[in-house]
Amino acid sequence: MFKLAIQRPSNDKIRRQWFSTKLVGPPKHGSPVSFTITFRPGEDEAWKWANEQFSTSDGKLIYKASSLQQDLPDYIGDLPAYLQIQKESSDTPSTLLWSITSPVAAASGTASGFTTNKLGTPLSFSRWFALVRLWSPWIAPRQGKAEFRLDKEAVLAAFERNDGSHLVVLPVSGLDDVLTTLRHDDQGNVVIESRNDRESEGHARLVASVGQSFETAVATAMYYARKIVGKYEIETGQASEEMQALLDGFRPEWLENWYDGLSYCTWNGLGQNLTEQKIFDALDSLAKNGINGRVSHQYAINEC
Repeated sequence: MFKLAIQRPSNDKIRRQWFSTKLVGPPKHGSPVSFTITFRPGEDEAWKWANEQFSTSDGKLIYKASSLQQDLPDYIGDLPAYLQIQKESSDTPSTLLWSITSPVAAASGTASGFTTNKLGTPLSFSRWFALVRLWSPWIAPRQGKAEFRLDKEAVLAAFERNDGSHLVVLPVSGLDDVLTTLRHDDQGNVVIESRNDRESEGHARLVASVGQSFETAVATAMYYARKIVGKYEIETGQASEEMQALLDGFRPEWLENWYDGLSYCTWNGLGQNLTEQKIFDALDSLAKNGINGRVSHQYAINEC
């Protein structure tokens, strides 16, 4: 069922008009369906095309994929031979998952090893979304349609395909001192950029997932990345070292503050020029919205 609502003022009241039509199943060609709307201000006036009047593109209906193709080359074209690709078991229903590794040059003394390798071309996508690094601690969204182009290095890229499925590519950094991000080239390829701080050849690790929705595809990639990092920390002893660091000097009474406390990044929430009055104003705003609690007379301001 397709519905359109039009709202316009009438004697200081809102007037709503609903128009609907039935769509009998997906089209046989399996491709997206474009549509636009015509309207007229009055019965005696000519019909007008909404896309011409408001300088907007046609609407597009993309039907949810009823099934998924099973091989990564169905989603990413021109995969180079130097990539090691392994199909993995997914923890999310109705999704597909692959692990990908790419070689990275060794560091030389204090100079890191840098390698740029092509991943491939995302196939048959209508829109893309990415999270990019503005600088080390900050990420921001980017999006586009016909061409995959980034102004900054990305830590995640997702592609909505014309068949209704979603492809997600997630670099996994921090393992064996290798940092990996994504870029693009002039041919529309996703490019793997890696930095290796070890004096031995390393490997960039990526996760590719496909799902019938954006949310399930992202969840699949994140779950598997968490597995990789967790296994790595156990094998290298980092997990036990982190636990020991948490237990050293631990006091049970600290748990009360942990369970009852509220913390947030003051830079994001209150701005760069932080003052005591801003903190009090923020607490008042929380209270007015029904978020109540106990506030200590002592507080600390930390950079995020």
